Amino acid sequence: MSDKRGNFSGKLGFVLASASSAVGLGNLWRFPYLAAEYGGGTFLFIYIILAVSFGFALMITEVAIGRKTGKSAIVAFSALDKRFGFNGLLAFIIPVIIVPYYGVYRWCRLLLKA
Repeated sequence: MSDKRGNFSGKLGFVLASASSAVGLGNLWRFPYLAAEYGGGTFLFIYIILAVSFGFALMITEVAIGRKTGKSAIVAFSALDKRFGFNGLLAFIIPVIIVPYYGVYRWCRLLLKA
């Protein structure tokens, strides 16, 4: 079996794909609106600083691990060290748990508007 892998055509495509996978629509629209509406401007400011700093650092770390090992998220962490294998499993399971929220939330919003 040949080992053909897809590549990004440029840096912009990679940055946009990484940002869209890291930031959900709830972070972009719903949360800032609700925080500002109920007087959480200071919290929102701190949240944005922490999301950018820690989120960027974690994204770069995961990308670096993936590029070094050339494996999926589940296997890449354990390829570095067996003690970190659980992190790869978490990197897979957490998005699987979060994704249904967006579908159910959107479905409920549509039902409430009807």
